[in-house]
Amino acid sequence: MKKIFLLVILFPLVMSCAKSNKYYQLDNEIKLYVKDESNEDLLNPDSDFSFSIVSEDIEIESYGNNGNGSSPSKKLDFTYEYMAPTSFFIRKQDDGRFAMSVFISPHFVNSNLIINWNNGLPADTISGKIILENDVIKCKEYYLNGSLIGQGKERVIEIKKTFVN
Repeated sequence: MKKIFLLVILFPLVMSCAKSNKYYQLDNEIKLYVKDESNEDLLNPDSDFSFSIVSEDIEIESYGNNGNGSSPSKKLDFTYEYMAPTSFFIRKQDDGRFAMSVFISPHFVNSNLIINWNNGLPADTISGKIILENDVIKCKEYYLNGSLIGQGKERVIEIKKTFVN
């Protein structure tokens, strides 16, 4: 009887102290297609083209700010996994082209990535406006080198590189 009494008393107390974490979805991926002035796919490692971008040479820097507001991920009170803003991957798409996926930081309202190609090509800056909406932290607007490219879910940027001899 004592055990049942203890359970009846302790169970509500333990449950009231338990913290319930709210989980959010992250929708912060941007796909980059990189080509030259003759539309050669510079991310294709198997290209016969004399110049391609080598993934091992790429370095990404991440920074941002929250303006006068707070971080979109401020309500996250637990450690969660996501693709770090300095991470990327390159993979072949269904259409045969290669795309580089980068991930805008969910910690800043105004989030920026500097992509250093490290092969003589000038760096590019990818920026995004991050919002929290309906339990989804997402990139609402995205920019290439300060110019608005688009808004919405389908975040694709085509970067054209020109070689200077």
